Parts: sequence; structure tokens; C-alpha cells
Amino acid sequence: MKYIKEYLFLIFLACLSACNENEIKEYTGGEYIQFERELADSSDVSFQFSPGAKELIYPVVVAISSRQTGTDRDYKLVIDTEKTTAREHEHFELGEHFKIREGHFQDTVRITLKLTDEMDNRSFRLYIRLEENQHFKLGQKKYLEQIVLNSNMVAKPDWWETKAK
Repeated sequence: MKYIKEYLFLIFLACLSACNENEIKEYTGGEYIQFERELADSSDVSFQFSPGAKELIYPVVVAISSRQTGTDRDYKLVIDTEKTTAREHEHFELGEHFKIREGHFQDTVRITLKLTDEMDNRSFRLYIRLEENQHFKLGQKKYLEQIVLNSNMVAKPDWWETKAK
């Protein structure tokens, strides 16, 4: 019985010493921005799967690694005109101003894709990328660009012959 009391007392002391409050450290790195999805392949969007639609909204999520701030912060998203075959206002619409809202860690860019007759036999590429600005540095390289292919066709993917058998 004497040993049981000693063991209980030692366990009680161990529990008391184990309970201490550590301060949670805040993120102190830079303010970085990147797309949520890596550029491993393009995103194919076909109007074939939305019969009767003349426009489709395609969401692209942008995320930050940063502290929360008390203000909205703009970020820079640009169209790479050398790599883009789609024509703005004819094949797609993209806003001009983008921002991470106060207290948020991500934003969703909504690209409006538009159907045209020439998409029945051809796809058009929209190539977008993030650029550094006064609020954000660029994140990981493989998360800085996105490609959206827009068409009115159903095509067999490149990987079909090797992986679908």
C-alpha cells in the first residue's frame, strides 16, 4: 500500500510538470502567392459536357502563405500573350483586378469561357501566370502558371493508350 501511494504521488507530480503552456509561434516568413494546383498538365474544358451553354465559369484558386492582415491585398495575374491562342473578349473574359480579402488565405479567379463556332474543330489555349507585386513574392515555380484549353470537342487524352488499357 505504501508503494501505491508513492507511485500515485509520482504520477501526480509528472502530470503537473507535463502541463505547461507554450506560446504558439506566428508565421514570420515572407508573403508568398501561388496557384493551389500545380502546372503538371493543362485543364481541358469542353462545352460538349454542357449542352446549350454559351459561357462557362472556370474557377482557378490562388493561395498565399502569409500572416492575416487587416486589409485587402491586390495580387497580379497576367495573360501570357505569347503562349495564349485564345482571344480575350471573344473566347474568354478575365477580370482586371484581383485581391486576397482581409482575413483570407485564398481567392478564386473566375474565368468566363465563351463558346464560338470555331471551337467545334479546334481548341484555344489560355495561359495565365502570377507576377510579383508590392504585397506578394512568388511562391513555388511549379505553382505559378496555369493553362486552360477551351473547345467544343471531346478528345482522347494523350495518356489514354498507355494507362487506360
